[in-house]
Amino acid sequence: MTWYANQLFTVLNEIGEDEVRKKLATNGFSPDKIPLVHEWLRRREDARKDKSQSRQEERELESNALAREANKIARSARNIAWIAAIAAVIAATATIIATTTTIFLPPK
Repeated sequence: MTWYANQLFTVLNEIGEDEVRKKLATNGFSPDKIPLVHEWLRRREDARKDKSQSRQEERELESNALAREANKIARSARNIAWIAAIAAVIAATATIIATTTTIFLPPK
């Protein structure tokens, strides 16, 4: 980029995008500056898109991390449920044995 373009971009940054757009709409720039003004506006738009895309990627990464954590918690809950089911089967088996023993082998 040329020194002239850099100087113009500095001025445009100071003016701000809204004012630049107004001035462009009212033919407030000389014809030799108009292509550079359009270039400056395009770069501003590209920067906004890049920033938006970065935020979207950050949200996706965070979402994936939360999903991994939720899966980890779900696996733990599943394991605990299996342990509880096994304990219930053992308790039921013990109850059946105790009941059967009481019925068929009454105390003396």
